[in-house]
Amino acid sequence: MTQNEHNFRTLARFRHETGERILRRDAALCGAAVRAGILCLAVLAPAGCRKATPAAERASAPIEVAAAPALVTGITQRIEITGDIRPMATVLLASKVPGRLERLALERADGPAEPITEGCMIKRGQTVARIDTATYEARFKQAQAAHAIACAQFDDAAREEKRTLALFEKGAVTEQMKDKAVTARTIAEAARSQAEAALALASIEFRESTPASPLDGVVTRKHLDEGNLVNAGAPLLTIEDTSSVKIVAAVPERHLAAISPGRTRVVIRDTSGASLEAAVSRVYPSIDPATRTGTIEIIVDNSAGKLRAGGFVKVQIDLERIEGAVVIPAAAVRTDGNQAFVYVAEKGVARRRPVKLGIRDFEMVQALEGLSAGDIVLISAGQELSDGVSIKTAQTSEGSAR
Repeated sequence: MTQNEHNFRTLARFRHETGERILRRDAALCGAAVRAGILCLAVLAPAGCRKATPAAERASAPIEVAAAPALVTGITQRIEITGDIRPMATVLLASKVPGRLERLALERADGPAEPITEGCMIKRGQTVARIDTATYEARFKQAQAAHAIACAQFDDAAREEKRTLALFEKGAVTEQMKDKAVTARTIAEAARSQAEAALALASIEFRESTPASPLDGVVTRKHLDEGNLVNAGAPLLTIEDTSSVKIVAAVPERHLAAISPGRTRVVIRDTSGASLEAAVSRVYPSIDPATRTGTIEIIVDNSAGKLRAGGFVKVQIDLERIEGAVVIPAAAVRTDGNQAFVYVAEKGVARRRPVKLGIRDFEMVQALEGLSAGDIVLISAGQELSDGVSIKTAQTSEGSAR
């Protein structure tokens, strides 16, 4: 075999082997492509059969929202504040004389003394304590006797002066004797005045050894027990007059001009939920510079004893009444910075509309600008609501939506 024949056979064998490898590779690639295509069809075919929902359908579905019409009616501006309950009068009954506290009890003319405890009712002038009464009674009697002696001495000196002056006119006594008689009467008069003052002081101390209540009220605190030594000024009892009470409350300065004593009406609610109506009694003249509030006072009858001093109540104040106002629910109002706005229903879509607001009740607010009677305002839907969104309105207690 020649060299040329050998080369030709080698080249032929190479081409044959290369061709078989290419055919096997192509067949493998074709098989993978077919399998991939079948898999894609298996995945995509069901998806092509389903309907496209969520985003598009949600965007087009109307939002169900509560709504109410703007009404023309009267509206009252009201505020609610907290008030403190205070007694009409408070007395810290103290001892005016020192001594031992022999008794701390309510003395009754028709029966035995009743021990004093917190909550006891006391009448004006009723004796509530006894402080060393025997000692002060003895001092009073001593002062009475000294006064009687001083009066007798003055009377004697006055008679002697009268006789001496008569004799002096007749020349029977000297001028020196006349002067002595006048001086003796003057001294006796001064001694009588001194004895009168001592008697008055002893009488006061004797009376103060049995202190009495200066007002009708209830004992809210007992400061001492029987047997203690007390000094002048030591507190014995705290007595409060709660037959009527004062409700004292702080009002923002901007509202004070609308409050008039005797005319501004209030509703008072206690912690039990019970309410009563009253009128503002006083407006204090000064403003608290720290809180920028003024103080009002409301006097309320408390003969039933339902309001307890030291507690608190809610005070609802009617400030201003406007008739014929365009009124909408306060829940419909939204804010964007300092701008108030509402959404109104227009042909099945929500439209944002800026408004200017007036006075406010707790649930309703006056619309000064931006709305007319009959406009349907949307009062719920939260953050889903925006300008131009489709809506479906529902009736509320404020009225029927269109």
